[in-house]
Amino acid sequence: MRSKKNISVIYNTGLVIVLILIHTTCAPKILTEKKEIKKSIFESKKTGKDATVDITEKDDIEALENEKKAIKPAKKVIKKIKPIISKNKSFDNIEWVQVDEKKDVLLFMQENTSEENNHYKAEKIINGNKGDQLYKNLTNFEIYPTIFPKTLLYKKIKLISRNKYLVYCQINFKPFKNRDYYIVLQKRIQIKQNSKEWIIEWSPVSRLSGNLPDIKGFTRVTELSGRWKIIEKDNRTKISVELYNDFNLPVVKSFALPFEKTATFDTLNQLVNYSIDSK
Repeated sequence: MRSKKNISVIYNTGLVIVLILIHTTCAPKILTEKKEIKKSIFESKKTGKDATVDITEKDDIEALENEKKAIKPAKKVIKKIKPIISKNKSFDNIEWVQVDEKKDVLLFMQENTSEENNHYKAEKIINGNKGDQLYKNLTNFEIYPTIFPKTLLYKKIKLISRNKYLVYCQINFKPFKNRDYYIVLQKRIQIKQNSKEWIIEWSPVSRLSGNLPDIKGFTRVTELSGRWKIIEKDNRTKISVELYNDFNLPVVKSFALPFEKTATFDTLNQLVNYSIDSK
């Protein structure tokens, strides 16, 4: 006859085994980003088609599994966020015209400048495969104030879905009042036959169930969108940033033009200088 002690040991051992089996069979199987990229490259070569990498981060998985851990500001409002990207602000539909060049950086504007605000694109080609380093810095929001000096805060507020976030940003706008805004930011990696492409894009937040909280000392901006594109091919890296911003400046369009051009140049150069030139 078995003693109570032996029965207890058998019971506890069995419970541990059951818990292990539940964990290993029910837990989501998440590959690391490197494994996902290798898998996508293999699939792309095998099928002859482009592949998109699932770059969901470990923190994102935890947030998706336990939404209660999400940051709380305007929680009811945030749940109903939908990004808005109108057709005239889709960068793929713009006919770009080069308007300037500084230190190997090309500056473009949309061909039709009759709109109240302008679209800008800065582009640079770098020798070597630098995509991983550029992308790594662009997705590390904590170092944005170091990379981009005018950025006071760039904070991931909530995970909306895999690789899609609600982000809150504050920027120094001296001599004018500082600006802040909420955006929906998305990121993805695409593996093609002869190249690798990283894309980070953002769009305005709209169609809310209420208003996101105003921050004292800041003017809220609601119309802005943009996109970073990094393409590696033939041991060269092309990086570009596309911007459309309405910062509600109390000045005429012609006065804002040189300011906006300089800001577009600076945005690209600051990232390149931090990621590559300073290393």
